[in-house]
Amino acid sequence: MKFLKDKGLEKYETDPIFLIFDEWAEVVESCPKKELDKNGYLLFQQTLQKIESLGQLGRSQNVKLVIQTQRGGTEIISSKLRGNLQSRILLRVDNNDAVKMCLGSLDYLEKIGNIDPLSFSYGRFVFLDSSSETGLKVRYGQGAYIEGNKYLKTIKI
Repeated sequence: MKFLKDKGLEKYETDPIFLIFDEWAEVVESCPKKELDKNGYLLFQQTLQKIESLGQLGRSQNVKLVIQTQRGGTEIISSKLRGNLQSRILLRVDNNDAVKMCLGSLDYLEKIGNIDPLSFSYGRFVFLDSSSETGLKVRYGQGAYIEGNKYLKTIKI
């Protein structure tokens, strides 16, 4: 970002850059928590802070942070990082704590008809979008679900 400002390009429109972390919980849990860099700083904390900064500052430069996880507790996704995730997708979960961790509140479910994510069938989801210019949007939807290896016929590999 400093580079762009120095060049007078801070308003430059770029194609989106997607940083995708699949199984975020595994990334967090597999990092050595006590390993220090040459200056004595915890590498794990430095890495998380850099990713949080990308989520916060990267939006202005069209950087999209995608974090996928099956467990979204505060020990996995910090509140600072969670606050910078503009959109969230909730699939079927096994408890209301998981709903609260993803959406922030059970109140959003009331806005779309008191649906129950604990009993979602395949492909059902709740989409929470806070990046909309018209304010927060909550949607309930059905995605495509193709059972087993039947997708091979659909995609023609």
